[in-house]
Amino acid sequence: MKANETVLFSDLDGTLFNSKVEVSPENRAAIERYIAEGGYFAISTGRLPSNALTYLKDLPVNGPSIVLNGGACYNFASGVFSHTHFLDRSVTDPIFKHLIASVPRLDVQICTPECIIYLTPEETAHPVMLDLHRPCRFVSWEDTEGLGFFKALLLAPAPCHQMMKKLLESLAPGRFEVLECSTGAGLIYCEVMPLGVSKGNALDLMRNDPEYAGRTFFTVGDYWNDYDLITKADVGIAVANALPEIKSIAKRVTVSNDEHAIADIIQNIIPSV
Repeated sequence: MKANETVLFSDLDGTLFNSKVEVSPENRAAIERYIAEGGYFAISTGRLPSNALTYLKDLPVNGPSIVLNGGACYNFASGVFSHTHFLDRSVTDPIFKHLIASVPRLDVQICTPECIIYLTPEETAHPVMLDLHRPCRFVSWEDTEGLGFFKALLLAPAPCHQMMKKLLESLAPGRFEVLECSTGAGLIYCEVMPLGVSKGNALDLMRNDPEYAGRTFFTVGDYWNDYDLITKADVGIAVANALPEIKSIAKRVTVSNDEHAIADIIQNIIPSV
């Protein structure tokens, strides 16, 4: 298959990014060549665009992309959001306030269109999460009045994590998508998103975008949040370092994120389909 017949959606962490959270020169060169040949290269990430850009730097992303685990789509070229899904603050605010009052040293972050905002104090923020989610701001609840947000991230110290999850489930059963995530440092946290939000559902919406009409969708990822992204693609691909469950549902398995997986997909897998 030729590049100009396709679009490639790549996850970031554990996929496009290597273990140093960098885009390798090999991946960069392959992406630039793929775009020059008419391909659309797009991102599919849990990150907010402003955060992703601190790691992508000047990497060309010429296709409308999936961000915030499907909470929105974003055009990196124009800076415009589409297919947006916001949490209902009349539901989330009392719940998060209760969690903050009940769970010791809880980090609460919300993802707005502009940036990540901490609703808990900077002095209690976990340093690993703080570094991962810059740029960010620390503000009071009152300062966010009227502000919409796509998702929230909740991190509690290990002894309090299950307490946080049980409280969240009991306060609003069935009202949100709750995704348990892990950082490279082994921290476990919860993402709270509107019902029905996922990378795969965002992919379905994007099939109607005029840029992608008639193109074959290739996707690649490594983790649970990539599950339906891979199953709903025309050609779903897992990196070699992906969870076994993700590799089991992929049509193809490429090399690991430390072996220039995106370059392998562009040079070997797409032409072979």
